[in-house]
Amino acid sequence: MKAGKNKTKFGSAAIAAAVLSMTFATGASAVEGWATDTIRYVYPLSTGNFVIALNSNPAICPAVGDPKYFYVVAGENGVTADGVKAMLASALAAMAMGKQLQIAFDNSTTYCYVNRFVVVN
Repeated sequence: MKAGKNKTKFGSAAIAAAVLSMTFATGASAVEGWATDTIRYVYPLSTGNFVIALNSNPAICPAVGDPKYFYVVAGENGVTADGVKAMLASALAAMAMGKQLQIAFDNSTTYCYVNRFVVVN
């Protein structure tokens, strides 16, 4: 019985350590910001990733330039290669229909890496 208790304590400690390490890893990553506007243009990159430029320049994105670029990149801010493809199709459809995007992005970097967005009226 004693060996079982030690095993359980070790298991609980290991789980707690894993959860704690994930918390710190997550805490050091992206800081979420939101921007909403219609799309000025979509700029596909040779890597399969792309950039969204909005008609406004939201101050919450620390990028410089006019327009500010919002990067959609596989491997950044939780986005997968399939996610990039789905977001590209959605962004092009939104632009063609004149719809707004509500973009969730990492505002702790000048690349403003997009995590997800919503197409709205």
